[in-house]
Amino acid sequence: MATEEGSDGGGVDRISRLPDDLLHVILIRLRDAAAAARTSVLSRRWRRVWAHLPELSFSYRYSAAAGGGWAHSLVDAALAAYAGTTVRLLEIALRWAPSAHGVCPLMQFASQRVAGELRLSLQEGWGDFVLPPCKRATAITLCVKARTLRFPPQPALGTFAALASLRIIRALVDGRELGDVLNSHCPRLKELFLKQVVVLGSRDLAPPVLSIRSYSLERLEMDMDVEFDAGFQVIAPKLKVFSSPKIFGEAHIVAPKLLEVCWHGPYDPDLHHVQEAGRHLQRLEIARNCWNSRHAAKLMHRFNAADELQLTVQLCQLNSDDLKELQMKAASSQVQFSTRAVSSLDQIEET
Repeated sequence: MATEEGSDGGGVDRISRLPDDLLHVILIRLRDAAAAARTSVLSRRWRRVWAHLPELSFSYRYSAAAGGGWAHSLVDAALAAYAGTTVRLLEIALRWAPSAHGVCPLMQFASQRVAGELRLSLQEGWGDFVLPPCKRATAITLCVKARTLRFPPQPALGTFAALASLRIIRALVDGRELGDVLNSHCPRLKELFLKQVVVLGSRDLAPPVLSIRSYSLERLEMDMDVEFDAGFQVIAPKLKVFSSPKIFGEAHIVAPKLLEVCWHGPYDPDLHHVQEAGRHLQRLEIARNCWNSRHAAKLMHRFNAADELQLTVQLCQLNSDDLKELQMKAASSQVQFSTRAVSSLDQIEET
């Protein structure tokens, strides 16, 4: 790059004459905020450019940074030097970060500056991880392996006032804390994804409970186990898509607008109450871990009409009575499927 006019290089720095918005586009393409910050050594003009980027991305595969020092400390220092008022994307991937009492510096920054999407991944660690209020965040993805995700006391309704999508991955959560946040402080939440999440009991040793009550939620996907002694409840008048966890205890699901269901684990109509939902779905998927054909048959009886059916059966585990029952259910008038769906297990046997 040519230097500034009048510098010792004697050249003309044409890139530095570009407007900040265009320079931001160039630096964002690096997908590395640390590399963008290093451009400040090029000239005086560049010293302030990176500090106003609308998107910040930090990724360290190891706990120690290549140039020395802890990776999380370098991220904290970069965020402290950031001069912009808001960021539309903050993406941080760290191998490890120390457990903090209260809100850690990077989450304080996220709470104050993120007006868009927050993505955070911590591959190792222990202890609590506190998610503070993020009033302007519209999407949050948290992967905090083996950490307990905590929520500070919420000061007022609408703490996550703009949040539309929330993904929590590989974390431990207090079911009551999470339920309180979802029920009272996410008024615009439309999508909730819980993957490999372990629901803990409360600190008063009460059994774990996961209760989701949302009047805005439209999509709920849960790739997790809800143990025998846990309570599970979903009340979502606008819910359209539901991918169930493996539910071993009693469950109550109230979703009058339900259109798509993917069911994992056992299904027992005496324990698993899907209330107010119609019997006709646009799509029904019975996952391969639905335990056995009797559970699948009962679920197909609960939803006896579907435009599309995805049914996975491990035939080697079926005895003749179970197979006959599934064949009768699929072929009976109680279950109606479109031409895209499997209407008989004969098709499965032939493959």
